[in-house]
Parts: sequence; structure tokens; C-alpha cells
Amino acid sequence: MASAGEASPLLNTVGACNAETPPGVRPWTRHGESVLLPEERAEGANAMGTFSGVVMPNTLGVFGVIIFLRLSWACAQSGLLLFLVIMTAAYSVAGLTVLSLMSISTNGRVRGGGCYFMISRALGPEFGGAIGLIFYAANIAGCGLYLVGLSDALISAFDLPGTRWHKLAYGSAVLLLVTVVCLVGAKAYAKTGIFIFVLLWAIIAVVLGSIFFRSNGSVAGYTGFSRSTLHHNLYPDFQAAPAGAGAQSFQSVFAVYMPTTTGLLAGSNMSGDLADAARSLPRGTFIAVVLTYVTYALLAVSMAATIQRSEMLENYYVVQDICISKYIVTAGIVCSTVSSALGNQIGGSRIVQALARDKLFAFLKPFAYGAPGSDEPRYGVLLSMVLIQALLFVGDLNTLAKITTSCFLISFVIINFACFVLSISGTPNYRPSFTGSNAFTTGLGTVVCLGTMFFVDVVYAGVSLGFLVILLIYVHWTAPPLNWGFISQALMYHQVRKYLLRLDVRKNHVKYWRPQFLYLCANPTSSLQVLDFVNNLKKGGLYVVGHILVGDVVSQGRRYKQQVAAWREFIADTKIKAFSETLIAPSVRAGARSLLEVSGLGALQPNTLIMGFFDTSTSMADAQAAGLGPDDLRSTVSLRGPALSGRREFVSAARRHFAAAFREPTSASAITLAEYVGIINDALFFNKNVVITRNFERLDKELIVTRALSRFGAEPQRSASFFSNMYRSTTAALSRSRKINIDLWPIDVSGTSQFDHSFTLLLLFGWILQLTDIWSKFTRLRVFSIIHTGESKDAERERIELMLRTARIDAEVIPLELSEAASASWFDATPPSVGPEWANADRNSDGDDVEPATVAAAADEDARIGASSARTSTAYYPYEDEVHDGVDRDSDAFQRLLLVRYSIVNQLMRAYSAEAGVIFSTFDRPSVAVRYNTHFLAGLDALTRDLPPILCLYGIGTFLATEM
Repeated sequence: MASAGEASPLLNTVGACNAETPPGVRPWTRHGESVLLPEERAEGANAMGTFSGVVMPNTLGVFGVIIFLRLSWACAQSGLLLFLVIMTAAYSVAGLTVLSLMSISTNGRVRGGGCYFMISRALGPEFGGAIGLIFYAANIAGCGLYLVGLSDALISAFDLPGTRWHKLAYGSAVLLLVTVVCLVGAKAYAKTGIFIFVLLWAIIAVVLGSIFFRSNGSVAGYTGFSRSTLHHNLYPDFQAAPAGAGAQSFQSVFAVYMPTTTGLLAGSNMSGDLADAARSLPRGTFIAVVLTYVTYALLAVSMAATIQRSEMLENYYVVQDICISKYIVTAGIVCSTVSSALGNQIGGSRIVQALARDKLFAFLKPFAYGAPGSDEPRYGVLLSMVLIQALLFVGDLNTLAKITTSCFLISFVIINFACFVLSISGTPNYRPSFTGSNAFTTGLGTVVCLGTMFFVDVVYAGVSLGFLVILLIYVHWTAPPLNWGFISQALMYHQVRKYLLRLDVRKNHVKYWRPQFLYLCANPTSSLQVLDFVNNLKKGGLYVVGHILVGDVVSQGRRYKQQVAAWREFIADTKIKAFSETLIAPSVRAGARSLLEVSGLGALQPNTLIMGFFDTSTSMADAQAAGLGPDDLRSTVSLRGPALSGRREFVSAARRHFAAAFREPTSASAITLAEYVGIINDALFFNKNVVITRNFERLDKELIVTRALSRFGAEPQRSASFFSNMYRSTTAALSRSRKINIDLWPIDVSGTSQFDHSFTLLLLFGWILQLTDIWSKFTRLRVFSIIHTGESKDAERERIELMLRTARIDAEVIPLELSEAASASWFDATPPSVGPEWANADRNSDGDDVEPATVAAAADEDARIGASSARTSTAYYPYEDEVHDGVDRDSDAFQRLLLVRYSIVNQLMRAYSAEAGVIFSTFDRPSVAVRYNTHFLAGLDALTRDLPPILCLYGIGTFLATEM
């Protein structure tokens, strides 16, 4: 939440107050001198009002060289009626932009930088930086255009030498004069502008008087006011005139007149010098639009009613001839061009200063500094002078006009677009005082300005857009982090909310099913491999990482905030496509149940729970109680495997963000076996698939790639850039036989119909994994099927292959026939005789293939929750009837049967999948009776012990679509 006195998030403070600057120190200083910050300038000596800061520069910007040198020609080519249409169209394009500008400028405090400031704070640094540089280029090109036009007018008026070098000298001299005024500052500009403003209006009045009251016939082509002349000049007559000019059209005349309206943004460049920019900009711009439109229309009508078409077509200087003195018109040309050049240079210098202070372009850093006391951008003025001087060497009026028009029009497009996206975003903080603009006008303005840009000149429009894209990419990759607010976030929120409401869970279909994971992560520092692996497995689905703090807000509030921030930074750094959910709950199971119930939004909810194996190794709390420090904890604590192991970028991010947040004991140290099994049953009740992971500390993606390539004969060097370079290590695709295996072991240990769901989920997960990351290039799928003595391997292979073809999954099928002893054990729950295939088995005194320490630790957990009394009760689970699937799991015989079958499968996996990259298997759901918790854990341990990384699945529902 913004604090009181903080600027609106949509139009935030210019980045002048650098966070690294000590309090009380002004960041913009040079040689130890104090400099006013941009926000202080409005209260300083340069504070300008509506007239001097907006009306005057806008009016002078519109009254450029066109008003005296091309207005009569444009009126003659298109006729008065069509010219009024052209003029109205040009003003409409600019007017729509002015409406958008009024809205943005009244939505918060506006500071130095004009349109750049407003766009950057509305759309973010990428658009702001790109359009700021283009808008600066438009001002520089416009200044060059006016000075070149002035040189041509001086040569014609005074019969001066007109060689290229003479024109360059005239323009350079005027540029030097303009630069001196700009260096003095806004005060000198305002005083000079007022003088020129008054003089220019006086000249326009003299010209109008001469046109209306000059004697008829005193000048060639001048008829005085005549209905016949007016009628003859009403309609278009496009000609290749004057002599040497090409064929003319509506498009060419529009292109000549359009640059005049770009001057309506001149006042916005002075936003940092205005006493009240939010009030002055809309009012002053509106006044300038009315004044200039009426003046142009009045001049056009007077010329069309008094001057013959032929004279206006052939003589650019006909107004000079008609005026009582041609030097008056020359003075008007000088005033209009010098004033426009002044406005462009001083405005452009302020834009480049704002760009430099925001640090969007490193090469502009020296131009962030201003003059002591007034903060005038003198370095920016000098930079502008150098660039304008370079344009004067070009000297081509038409080229400069096209550059200026294209750059200004693309600025118009972005201004309208900025206002449009703010309007449709529905952001409560977008509350402009000016209400004459809405989503329709701003959207129309965006389209019209874009179309106009291409209508004027397709080539220059395309080049301008290409330059904009290049700048967008450059700023995106090089700009420092800036907290201005991003309109993209508001737009995405608006669209996501709209489509989430349309996402109807009742319309879900198996054809469009995708995995959506909730991963319960106890300690991220020891779960990095799983976090990365699940990111590969999600296939465009939802991925939520849940973390539970046991306690209440009082005891866990500080850690909660630390860990929420740590998770966000970790996810951003590692670029895993996941959401984090951290919550405080009285127990791990209560927290997990809350996550199962409320994670997600609408139809976008997790459908699969992922958990680690119930680890009985030293807890973090015990390690700390033993006096171990943070470094010892990282190497000792193993809730999901060795701490801080995995891909280098994950380990680096974990060290940066989780070192402090997870220094204290986590909720995982307090979980009991009853809670662990209860979470699984809760997930099944809520119709979530369950995945249990184990041995992921052994997952090494670099090793998988190295092994695959070494088989191929091209072993890469392991380095920090390993993953970015690994695909360049081979020049040909790996053969199928040389790839690392993803092994799928579907095991029907309980004989229920639910196994089919787990089997299809197993196939789908294996196929999805093979599409992503290293798995797509360096692995292959294998499906193992266990058959008993006397059953046909070929028949089983054909059955599985048919299922795979129907499911459109490419995998190798490997049927395994159990020995007679193993088959007998499979059905009578008697451990098989020790044979070659079981030579590595470790059995306890009861004959169960399970670690005694695991059973003992689990039994201790049972005792801790009063399991001795619970043995007389059939169930502790409140939803027993809901989850019953027809199998009597509440018997010692059935639990022993499961344990033996898991042991047999484990031995087969050790024999056939010891070098697999990862194993997928199925498991049977736990009993709801607490007395069998230890048996469930023993079974999982027997199934997954001493294997590569393995995922045990239990599926609920249908996942594979075989029909159209």
C-alpha cells in the first residue's frame, strides 16, 4: 500500500531520488554543487504558467514554416473544401492524442520529461525508454527541419547565395543563437517566446489585412475578394506544380500539412517547468488547438477567395508578394521557424535529461546533470546542438520532414495506446480529472495515428516501428529494476480474471486433461531436484509449491513474511513456472488439508499432490539441539536428500534466498507418521492423485547428459554453462539404444480396478517428461510388465503395445516372468527362497524385506499419538465410507501380501532399472486404520529402497483419451 504522500503508482516519481543516495544528499550534483531535483523545480524560479508554458510553445510549434511557404500551395492543389478536410483530419489525429494526453496528465503529478515521463510511468520502462528516445529524435529532426526551411526562405527573400555550404552556414548561425537562448534557460526561452508570439500574431494580422484590402490587380494573380475566384478554388485540381515537382495527390498534400499539428506536443516537453502541469497541460493544449485551427482555416479561406489557383501553384512566395512588404512575411517566417526550433531544442534537452536520470540508457548518464540552482539541462542542450548540426549537413527538407512526421506520429500512437490500456485495465488508481477521454476515443486514436503514419509514408513508418522494437528489446535487457508499475500486470490481471470466470469446471474433458501439481515442500534447500523435476513434468499445467509453518501468527509471523519473500525471489531467479503458497497452521496435516481445499482459483486447481518420502533421519530441530551451526545443517539435514544439491542455478538461488529464511526449524521436523498417512488419505478424499518421491538426491541431470553423450562418443565438459552448451555437444541425434531410460513399472499389487487409473497416469507422466528439458533429447521410455510362471511374454507384450498404440505413446515394452518361487510368494505372501535374483536383499528377523530402523521409527510415531488404543478401533479416518474401494486392507494378511509384492518388485527394479534416469511406479493406497501406518511405510520403503530417483503414483480418474 502506498504511504501517505506517495505519488500514484501509475505516475510514480522520476528516478531522481536514487535509493543509494544518503538522506539529505542531492543526487544530481556536479563538482560539489547542489542541484534542484525535478520535483523541486516547480517551486523554483522556473515555474511557468499555462500561457507561457503551454499555449505559447504549442502555438508557435504549429505555426511553422508551412503557414507562410506551403499553405497557399496546399490549398490550390486540394481546393478549399478538400483542404479543410485535410486540415480537420490532421487536427483530428492530433486532437485524439491531445485528449489522451489530457487524461494521462491529470492522473497524477507530472514531472520533467513530458510525454516520455507520462508514457514511461504508464506503460513501464520498456515503452517509456523506447518512445522517449524516439520522441527526442523527433524534436531534433523537427529543429533541423525548421532551420533548413529558414535558410531557404532567407535565400529567397534577400537574394543570398544559395549553395549547399551557404545554406549550412545560415542554418548553423541561427542554431547557435537558439542554443544560446536554451543554455540561459527557461526564463530566457519564455521571454523570447513571448516576444516572438506577439510579433508573429501581428505579422499574421498584417498578412490577413493585406490579403483582404490590397488593391485588385496590384499583384499578379491577386483578384481581391471574388466569388468567381472562390468558386474556382473550391475543388481539387492536383497538378505537377510548381515546375519540376512530381505528381501530387491527396496523400502528398496531407503529408505536407500533417507536420504542423505535431507542434501541439511542444508544451508537454516543458512539464517539469510548469507550476501545475496537471492543470496547465490540458487547458493550454486545448486553447492552442482552437487558436491555430481557426487561424489556419481563416488564412486558407482568404487565400482561396482572393488568389488565382495558378499563382498559388507556381509561386511558393505569393503571400510575400501580396503583403505590403515582403520583409514582413520574411520576418514571420523567421519568427515561426526560430520559435519552433527553440521549442524543439529546449524540449528535447529536457527529454534527454529525464532519460538519463532514469538510467535507461547508460550512454546518456553524463546528461543527467543540470545547472546549479535552476537544474537547466545544459549538457542536454549541447548534445542536441551537435545532433541538429549533423542534420543540417543533410540539408534535405523532404527527408527531414518525413523523419519528423514518422517519429511524432509513432509518439502519438504510443500516447493513445498508453491511455487506452489504462482505460481498459479497470485500475482503481486511474482517475484522471479530465473525463473527455475514454477507451473508445483512445483506441480510435491509436488505430487512426498508426494508419496515418503508414498513409504518409510506408517506408519511414516501417523503419520507425522497427527502431521502436529494437529499443524495446534493448531497454528490456539492459534497464535496471525500476518500481514504476507495469501496465502489463494490470492488463494480465484483467484478462486472467475474465477468462478464469469463463473456465467452467463442468466442461472439463479427458481430452484436455493436464497435470496440475501441489508440491508440499518441507525444506527447499533439500528439495531442489524435486522442484526442478516437477517443473519439467507439469506440461503447461498449474504448479503450486506449498510450505507449512506449524504454530500461530504470533509465533510464526516473522518467519512467514521471510519465507513468502524468499519463495518469490527463488521462483523468479530460477524461472520455474510455479506459484508459492506459505501458510501457518496448528499442524502439518491441517495445513496440507487447507492447501488441498483452497489452492488454485476457480477451475484452475491442483489435481495431483506430490510429497516426499517420510524421512526418519535427523531432523533440523535435533541437529540444532546438538549445537550444529548453519554450515553443519546444510550438510547434515536431509529431509528430501542432501541439502543444496541440484542444478547450479538452483543451488545458487537457494543460498541467496533461503539461507536466512530456513535457518530455524521447519514444520517438517514436527510431522508424525499419522499425519503423513492422513495427508495422503485427505488428498484421495478430495479426488487428488498422489505422487510420492524418493531418492531424488541422486538425480543429476548433468550426469544423465554426460552418460548419454559418452555412450555416443562425445562426452562434454561439466561447467557452469553446462546446460546452455549441452545441445551443441553432439552433431547428430542419439540412437534409441544409446539413450538413458525412463522406466515405467505399473504394479497391480492389490488387484483393484483403480489400478487402471494409476497405470494410465503412469504412462502419461512418462510421456510428458520425455517432451521437456534434457529428457526430450537424451532419454527413452521403457514399460515393464510383470507376469507369472506359465503366462505368455509375447501375449503380454502385444497387449501393452496395443494399449500404447491406442494411447499414441512410443515406448519399449519389456515383460518380466517371475520365477516359480517368486510367483508363489506373490500369491501366498511367503517370502521367496533366496536365489540369485534376490542375493542383495536385506531381511529382518520377521522375514520382511524392510529396514528394521524404518519400522522402529514409524512405530515410535504410532506410540506418540496413542496408537496402542487405536488398534482396537477399525478406523480413525473420518471419511472411511467415502474412500472404501472394495479391498479389505484392515487385515494383517493383506498388509503382509503387499509388503512381499513390493519387495519382489524392488528386486526386479534393482536388476533392470539400476541405471535409469528416473523410475515411475504405482503403489496401493494406505489403510484408514492407524494400526497399519507402519505397514504402509514399510511397504513404500521396500518398494523404493536403493533405487534411482523414483515416483510412486496413485491415480484417481481418467487421463488418457483414445477417441476423437
